[in-house]
Amino acid sequence: CPTTRTTHSHIEAALALSEENDLHPEDIAEITASVAGLTQSFCEPLEARQKPKTSLDAKASLPFMVANSIVRRKVAMSDFTPQAITDPVILELAKKVTYKFDPKLETGAKVPPGRLEIKTKDGEIYSKQVDFALGHPKNPVNWETIAAKFRDCASYSAKPIPEKDIDNLIQLVGKLEELEDVRQVIRLLS
Repeated sequence: CPTTRTTHSHIEAALALSEENDLHPEDIAEITASVAGLTQSFCEPLEARQKPKTSLDAKASLPFMVANSIVRRKVAMSDFTPQAITDPVILELAKKVTYKFDPKLETGAKVPPGRLEIKTKDGEIYSKQVDFALGHPKNPVNWETIAAKFRDCASYSAKPIPEKDIDNLIQLVGKLEELEDVRQVIRLLS
């Protein structure tokens, strides 16, 4: 997703919990993110992280990213436009996100495991721990997800890339090891 890798474990947990349990913002009383390592800095200072001012602030905000994942059930480039980062539903849910340091999550990994606990207004508690964020060798990304991410990112290119070139790029990169001349890829990007 188009955010810092540090938030990915918690994003995955939020997506899974909201989808598996059909959770919606109006159902949720509180969310607690258990964090370790660098991830803690994406929660501090909490009040500022709950209401990011810029796109970059939003990408570096665990409360915003968790709330965004639950509300939109995805993370895409469009989630970081000036309008998107001021979505009142997401900001209200982000206010319900708190964090606690958990030394058991200190693994020394660049992206430590992340655990999320969601308490609903009716008292149900759902939790999920993601030990290896999507893209880790122990949790690989499939080609369809990579291609969809590329399409999303390419749609925000400063110099628009024609759709047929995007299709060709995806095909070429999919067989990169077989290409005799990688300049084919560069030509389509320039």
